[in-house]
Amino acid sequence: MEAVLRRLRAAAELRAARRERPLPLLCVGGGTSHKPRFRDARGFAVPEAHEMARFLVDELGVPRRQVFVEGFSDDTIGNIFCARTLHCEWRQWRRLLLN
Repeated sequence: MEAVLRRLRAAAELRAARRERPLPLLCVGGGTSHKPRFRDARGFAVPEAHEMARFLVDELGVPRRQVFVEGFSDDTIGNIFCARTLHCEWRQWRRLLLN
């Protein structure tokens, strides 16, 4: 978990460094098949990407409108496919920084 938090902090710093044109942040991942899913207060499964986005907004102060979520995939190939089809293509994002 600490590795994920370090990556989120680094992403927020990179975004903030571009004050004139801040980068949007895309959180990816539904979870993994070999680990239990995160649960919300009511016990419902929550995709990892949603927890990452919540941390960026609530803890690091990234504006919600600049944080995007892909929480359907369960593996790296799925992350790439879903991120591309759900976000990159229709938003016309052509370059991504992966952290």
